[in-house]
Parts: sequence; C-alpha cells; structure tokens
Amino acid sequence: MRFQNLTYLFFTFMLFAMAWIYISADEQICNNYLEVEQKTLGWGSLALAICLIIYVVQVMFMNKPEEER
Repeated sequence: MRFQNLTYLFFTFMLFAMAWIYISADEQICNNYLEVEQKTLGWGSLALAICLIIYVVQVMFMNKPEEER
C-alpha cells in the first residue's frame, strides 16, 4: 500500500506542475497544441489532480473490512 500512496503523490504533483505550466504560459509551449488547447489541457490536468486528491482522501477515510485491519 505504501508504494501505491507514493505513486498517487507523484502523479498528483506532476499533474499540478503541468497544469501550472500550461495555464500560466503566455506563449505556445508545444507546436502540437494551439494556445487555447494548451490552456484547456492545463485546466483538465488541474481537474484530474483534484479528482485524484479526492480519491486518495476517500480511500484514507473509508471503512475497511474486518479482515484488512
């Protein structure tokens, strides 16, 4: 379970970093995306990171079956 928590933490951090870069950039970062698509990708990454945090918090506070305790 410890490795799984580190994986979630890594992906959450990377999604927040990617969202911040794509949203705050004034210029086009990648030739494959238009500037509008770049902002959309940034907001989508931010939404995905928030959903991942909600999932991790839910798993932490959810009641576990008796055999897992």
